[in-house]
Amino acid sequence: MDWQIKPLDSAGVTRSSLKKYKFESGQSDLDQYLKQYAWKNHEWGVSRVFVAYSLETKTIQGFYTSSMGIISTQSIPDLQENFPTETPAFLVGRLAVDISVQKQGLGKKLLRHAFECAIDISHKIGVWAVYVKAKDESVKKYYQNRGFISLKNKPLVLFLPLQTIRKAMQQNT
Repeated sequence: MDWQIKPLDSAGVTRSSLKKYKFESGQSDLDQYLKQYAWKNHEWGVSRVFVAYSLETKTIQGFYTSSMGIISTQSIPDLQENFPTETPAFLVGRLAVDISVQKQGLGKKLLRHAFECAIDISHKIGVWAVYVKAKDESVKKYYQNRGFISLKNKPLVLFLPLQTIRKAMQQNT
């Protein structure tokens, strides 16, 4: 399957058509977010929504949201001394893949796209890590399997230093 990842407002769907869209990830809150809130958040600049658009079926088959945030460095395990008390981070707020294409590599492709965006942004503003807020233990495990590390005092918030991401992406190109 071949997907193009693009901003929501470039995906050829309208706000009203998105509300009726057939997207089912198995997580009703994520499905509802895409249909009811994604466009508004994207438009307001609260987050950027990127969608995986299938060239074959002409449908959205996955998405993720991104925004900026801060991680308290007191929560980061094994951090060197004299680091600022807070560090800027790129938040992947939501990530979902339609049931029809799960386990076909689309989640990995969306996450890689988010990593590429974080690297691009880091050339203009400070970005120390990419982080996520897992909604439960299974999602936490998904991110841990991709190298993310839990914060000390918030085990469902995980991060991956941008330096680690850069090295991994250089090795995979």
